[in-house]
Amino acid sequence: MTPKKPPTVGRVIRASRPGVSRPSPQRIVKAASLRKYFQCAQARIDELIADGQREGLPCPSVADWARKEGLNRSAPYRWAKSHDFSAALEFARKVQRDLNELALRKGLKFTLMDQP
Repeated sequence: MTPKKPPTVGRVIRASRPGVSRPSPQRIVKAASLRKYFQCAQARIDELIADGQREGLPCPSVADWARKEGLNRSAPYRWAKSHDFSAALEFARKVQRDLNELALRKGLKFTLMDQP
């Protein structure tokens, strides 16, 4: 028979639930940064198309944003478990889908490169 451990005195033990936590302030800031990056890139592409450019258009990517932020390129996908960050990541994916559809409809050619 194993001896029982003495009860803890003065300490409250809380059971944690895996995956349930508040997003860190860093993730909230990074989510806003990701959104802003794709909004600026989208506006820049619209300007270039309005000026008549059809080739060599910059194509925004999550990996490029992560590199500019000094993050590992897989970090945004790990952070997608956080609601705030998953919404920003979904926005980025939507912008990429919209740009892909635009390229197919209008015959535009994008290239992966640094964004302004």
